Amino acid sequence: MIPYNNDSYEARCNGLKRGYAISEKTRKKVYCASVTKKDGPFYCPKCNSTAIVRKCSEKEDHFAHKPRLSPVLTPKDQSLHTECKNAICNYLSKQFPDGKWAVERAIDASKSLGTKRIVPDISGRINGIPIAIEVQKTAYTLNKIKEKTEIYNKRNVYVLWIIPLREELGDDDFRPRLFEKYLHAMYFGRAYYWVPTKPTRLLPVHFSYSCRYIEPTSFYDEDGEEKSFGGYYLPYKTIKRPNSIGYIDIATELKSVERHLFKNKWDEEIPACRIMMDNKEKWWSENEKEEIKNAMENMHYQHEDFDSEDWYDSYDYYGDD
Repeated sequence: MIPYNNDSYEARCNGLKRGYAISEKTRKKVYCASVTKKDGPFYCPKCNSTAIVRKCSEKEDHFAHKPRLSPVLTPKDQSLHTECKNAICNYLSKQFPDGKWAVERAIDASKSLGTKRIVPDISGRINGIPIAIEVQKTAYTLNKIKEKTEIYNKRNVYVLWIIPLREELGDDDFRPRLFEKYLHAMYFGRAYYWVPTKPTRLLPVHFSYSCRYIEPTSFYDEDGEEKSFGGYYLPYKTIKRPNSIGYIDIATELKSVERHLFKNKWDEEIPACRIMMDNKEKWWSENEKEEIKNAMENMHYQHEDFDSEDWYDSYDYYGDD
């Protein structure tokens, strides 16, 4: 039996835990113990993303997901984290000189509100509205994001969560990490990225659906009957296409929104909160979920593990209707 590992948690998919993947060459199951990297490429039978085989000396051989990830900051990039905070704070101080903007100014605990002491990365006011800006670091867990967001809500503070990157996100498909998907859900289908080359601007990104093309192929089964596969698109479960309208000005293109509690059918929760988000109309199709669902229903999937009901990632639902 293949042991649980972090891959299933990070990929939001346990399709490789059973020890096999699908060969792109044969469209058949292949087990990690009986193949090498040269037998690839492989893909996950559940989410359809690329899989790699890992041969290990200290633990069992296994398959793992191998998507492109966003270039988020690492512990080595502390200077960029500081640069992001200072650049935004200085810019907002110039745009809103009465806003009393500061970096890492503490908000004391409140017994009456039942809140802990909290230290936002940046805080100040825009037209009298209290605002906290959190420059997300990968060390934060979802519980920590939720806790800080709930404290800000109790203190009537509007929060903007920013994901700083070392470099541009780009246009290629990628797999958002769990905290990226959570923030994307919190902001009604948007995540906000920052890069050093545009220090006073943010990139709002919607995670649109993407598919992998299955090349057509044919072979003869044990009874000598010819079988055909491929020639269709399979939607990914966890791989997304970054869909953006381009960079926006952090001082002039945001609005304050009060968000109600949302809990999806998996009991994953976006708490009631006050958020700062872009003031743009949706730039993606409002019928995305329906379009991909219809596409799945109209296709004839030719591998037994595909389960259309289990295809959606839970954070694809965020109460935007």
